Amino acid sequence: AAAFFITYEYVKWFLHTDSSSYLMPVKHMLAASAGEVVACLIRVPSEVVKQRAQVSASSRTFQIFSNILYTE
Repeated sequence: AAAFFITYEYVKWFLHTDSSSYLMPVKHMLAASAGEVVACLIRVPSEVVKQRAQVSASSRTFQIFSNILYTE
């Protein structure tokens, strides 16, 4: 959640527009989209490792992560 909000606020700041601008919804849409991309880049790989660890015979995270990188 932190990565989303940090990115969201940064993109809003970067796209600084007048608060009365009709482009304000576009600014929020772009900021939210960028925030979600960054959050997914962090969340999805860790979720894959967690799910593979739950079904794997190995209990070593590094070995599971290495196997994922090798096979996918």
